[in-house]
Amino acid sequence: MRNPAEREIKKDIVLQQCFECLTEKGIESITIKDFSAATGMAMSSIYYWFEDKDEIVLDAVKWGLRKSIDEIFDFAFKNIVNLEKVCDGILGIAQNRKNEFRLIFQIATSPQYGNNIREYAEKLDTIYKRYTDALSEKLNISFGELYPYINLCVSAFVDCVIWDDWDKLKLEFNCILKSIANIQK
Repeated sequence: MRNPAEREIKKDIVLQQCFECLTEKGIESITIKDFSAATGMAMSSIYYWFEDKDEIVLDAVKWGLRKSIDEIFDFAFKNIVNLEKVCDGILGIAQNRKNEFRLIFQIATSPQYGNNIREYAEKLDTIYKRYTDALSEKLNISFGELYPYINLCVSAFVDCVIWDDWDKLKLEFNCILKSIANIQK
């Protein structure tokens, strides 16, 4: 029997594989058999990890959302001395993973899954606040001054991924950068 740490590592891998499969196949046509093939597990083993298809979809999308947010903010922290590089990097992440983000937004707005994902998304505000707190120290800007810009960045990012308007995202990020630079003066 696996210890709890090994079980969490294994579940993380299973969720990653399910999220990738879901991104590739799409919500409309995905089956338990597809998840089984993606994970290399028997269908009966899938039911060891999940109650049903809905739980797989929700857990996989939550996993994908959390991993994406962590990737974006980790990139921001590593490059915080150059905010232009941060914006360009976030734009690159969005372009490289736009299908994943679109899937997340599709699930978040679906009648079947939306409420559950939106409840999870409310927890994201806590994560954004934690990241904002750490970034505000690095940028020498108060939390209260920076937090609205973090939310504007998130809104611009979502808008861009949904509507595929990369030029608009660049424009919005540039405005946000200028405003932050003015605060730092």
